[in-house]
Amino acid sequence: MMNKNESWQTFHIWLLVSVVILGCHALNPISFFTYNSVQSFCIFTFISIIVLCILAAYTGNVYWFSGISYEETEKAGKKACRKYGIWNLLIYLAAFVCYLFYCWLKSRAFVNSSTHHAIAGAVILTFAVVFAGKIPLQKR
Repeated sequence: MMNKNESWQTFHIWLLVSVVILGCHALNPISFFTYNSVQSFCIFTFISIIVLCILAAYTGNVYWFSGISYEETEKAGKKACRKYGIWNLLIYLAAFVCYLFYCWLKSRAFVNSSTHHAIAGAVILTFAVVFAGKIPLQKR
């Protein structure tokens, strides 16, 4: 049951915009700067997640993330929730930088396999999700 103060509207808008952008990219692949379409898709995915983290850190609505309930966020307080959101943001920013570094290294090696780029993006994102899942929500 949803609490009257619990808001999912911003999350739904983020989800809709992300799905539309990624869907349009999937239907009509584009290259982002010098990256191929698979790299661009991974970059758009990382940017989308980073935007979600920024929204969650700004609003304190970290119950949008898996494993955190609205009741837990109410008990923890707005300051702890924003801190939790900022830690998630830092983890996903670090993962994004790692992926960009990987793309840069691969471009220097003259190996441009779309499969490698997709696997690298998925592995880096998986590590980010695992590390972000280990962050505790501090109580008041």
